[in-house]
Amino acid sequence: MIPGYIDRWRIAAMRSHNKPTMERGYTIIFHGNHPGTHALYVKHSAVVRTNILDAFTGIHDCSVGGHVLDFFPRMGQSHFCLVPRGSSAWTIHLYESFFFGCIPVILSDQFDLPFQEIVDWPSFSIKWPMDKIDMSLLEYLRAIPKDQVARMKDNLERNACWFDYHNGWTPPIASSRYYDPSRSNKGGSWTLRATDAVVLEMEECPYLQHGDGNDFSTCQRSCEELRGPKNDGCNIVNFRPGECILRRCVDVRQPPLTTLEDFEVWSLQRDSDGSKDREPCSPFAAVLQSLEHRSRNIPKTHGLYWMAK
Repeated sequence: MIPGYIDRWRIAAMRSHNKPTMERGYTIIFHGNHPGTHALYVKHSAVVRTNILDAFTGIHDCSVGGHVLDFFPRMGQSHFCLVPRGSSAWTIHLYESFFFGCIPVILSDQFDLPFQEIVDWPSFSIKWPMDKIDMSLLEYLRAIPKDQVARMKDNLERNACWFDYHNGWTPPIASSRYYDPSRSNKGGSWTLRATDAVVLEMEECPYLQHGDGNDFSTCQRSCEELRGPKNDGCNIVNFRPGECILRRCVDVRQPPLTTLEDFEVWSLQRDSDGSKDREPCSPFAAVLQSLEHRSRNIPKTHGLYWMAK
């Protein structure tokens, strides 16, 4: 199973509504198509969605039903997202839950979850039998301690990169015209991201200012001096001799790029800011790692159902 695709702008919007655990008021949420709104769900007998509405409509800490205009805010205020099967075993609701920080409760017995060789699904999700959509599910979820809910939410968000196609997979480039990339200082390091390219002016990579473009070392210093007390300043530069453009990107591992001759894109990562390169984390990397694992072993499964860890 290869995960569904979600647009970059939609991911950003979902994350903007992601509330901390203690600021969430709903226990469960589900809003989407069901047999009462769409003939396709009648054809494919998606009765699990009807059962959700029958069981939880009108309960104060449950938000269930068809489509609503304030869907994003409601998702960001819910602890658990119900993820029922739809016209097939899989549904995009699962992948959206990662960016809302809403712990998925998977209600699809035949759903073979992706990347089980890599992703520890039971650490941030629950897989519940489809034929037990009743108050026992709500009571179980209500009884999970809030500190455990917070841990699961944290694990969910840590694993979101496996399902974000915009995270990409751009291994560092070894060869530079202007600089030896082995240099490291002030608890961080510089990594060459692209040659004959620049980072685009976009919301996730705003322009800060021009730095000293005399040579790459002076450009580096300009960025390092603009880091800020909370590592919230410069973390990426467009450089060619005579030009040094300083930016702050949300994810330096996959900046939005366009071609421009003679420029190089360099990122600055601090050991302390959590952005230093680790193992590649993206759907592309996960697909390759899963195929490599399956070529040597029987595919891994976490089982038919699981409860909260």
